[in-house]
This record gives sequence, structure tokens and C-alpha cells, in this order.
Amino acid sequence: MTTNLKTQAYQHIREKMLRGHLVEGDFFSPRKIAKSMGMSYTPVREAILQLQTEGLVEKVGNRGVRLRSLTIEELIPAFELRIVMETGAAELAAEKISDEELAYLRKNIRKQIDLLKKLRAKGRQGLLTEEFFNHVDDQVLLFNFEFHLTILNATHNPQLIKNIGDIRLLTRCINLRVHFMGGEYMDQNMRDFLFHYRIYRALSRRNIDDARVWIRKHLKNAFEYNLAIQKAVQSSRSGNRTRTYYTEALLESMQTFESRLGDASRPAK
Repeated sequence: MTTNLKTQAYQHIREKMLRGHLVEGDFFSPRKIAKSMGMSYTPVREAILQLQTEGLVEKVGNRGVRLRSLTIEELIPAFELRIVMETGAAELAAEKISDEELAYLRKNIRKQIDLLKKLRAKGRQGLLTEEFFNHVDDQVLLFNFEFHLTILNATHNPQLIKNIGDIRLLTRCINLRVHFMGGEYMDQNMRDFLFHYRIYRALSRRNIDDARVWIRKHLKNAFEYNLAIQKAVQSSRSGNRTRTYYTEALLESMQTFESRLGDASRPAK
């Protein structure tokens, strides 16, 4: 029974980490997690010890437990490994993905389009606020998590899913609200969407080569962006945020993507 409770606690904490509910630098209380799950402290403590052994969390004196932060030197090889593993996963997914999983990806893409359109409308009206930016962050994290998890699940390989999940947790060491000047922060959301769209198109056509190419390009771009954030955060811990806006040109093609989305599952000519 204790082992089952430990497994439940372990999976619960991992899920919160993957979904961005636990962020870098924030301490969390194992006792509060136990209380929220309606279980005793012991299985949660054992789950924390396992996560600590796996290098995903760290205990800092008497202050508590937090996600382990990677240095730039640690981040580079971790992201390189992630690129290799997820590229292979995309190849398997292109072979095995079901119609139901493709439909879920298509729904995810539509949600991303709706979010970008709301951003465009807010920008045009001059109503972009810090609160709305934070809401967008939360939604982006959720859509990104669901998109990549669906692809991983489509491999139907439990060991691969677990290993990639671990490396994704490590490389999500930067989960801060960093808004670069010049629209870089917001533009990156648009770039991520474009990569997701192309990955989805490749998978819907069972095109292994394109799936491999686009997932690799997507992750290399994410690596470069995360590395830039890491360097920016290390150079300045002021916490100042710069309000930025979407580049209008990047959003003008939304209607084109929407019209293509309905035809994405048709065989390529």
C-alpha cells in the first residue's frame, strides 16, 4: 500500500513539474502536497527522495525542496540529448500515431491559433497588460505540454516516454516570465506555433522524414531561446519585465493556417 501511495505522490509531483505548476527557484512543501492529496507525509517524502536521486529536485538546508536549476554547462548536453531522443520519438510517432491522437493535435493547434488571435486583438486595442501576459504564459505552457505529450504517447513506448519526460523536466529549468525587448518573447510564441503546425502536418501525412526534420528544428530553436534566457537571467536578477508586442507581420497569415488546417490530413500530392 505504501509503495502505491509513493507512486501516486511521485506521479503527482512530476505532473505538476511538467505542467509548470512548480517553477525554478520556488520552494514547495512536501507536507502541503501530502495534505492536498489526502495522504500521509511518508509516501510524499519517499517520492521526493526518488526525484532527488533522479536529479530533478534538490533539498536546500531547512528551507525546503525546489526544482534543481541547471547551469549553462549542464543545460547544453541535456538539451542535446533531448533533441536526439525526441527526434527519434517523432519518427516512431509518424509510424504509429492514431487518428484519435491526430485529432487531438489538430484541436491543440486550433487552441493555439485562438490564443494568438486574442493577442493580436489585445495589441491592436492597446490593452496588453501584465495580467494578460501571465495568462498567455500559462496557456502556452499548457498547450506546449499537451502537444508534445501527445506525440510521446503516440510512440506507445513507456520507457521512451519516461526517459524523455525526465530530460524535459531538466531542460525546463527556466520557467520565468522573461519578456525580451523588441518583441522577442512574444515572437517566440509565434515561432513555436509555426513549428507545431509543421510537425502536425508531417505526422498527419505519416511523413517520417518531415517529422524528424521539423521536430529537430523546433527543439534546436527552443534550445537557443532557453540558452539566451539562461544567460539573461544570470547577467541580471533584477526581475524587471519589459512589455512587448507581437510583430504584426507574423500574425497576418493566421487565416491561411486556419484554412489549411482542415486539409492537413489529406495525402500530399
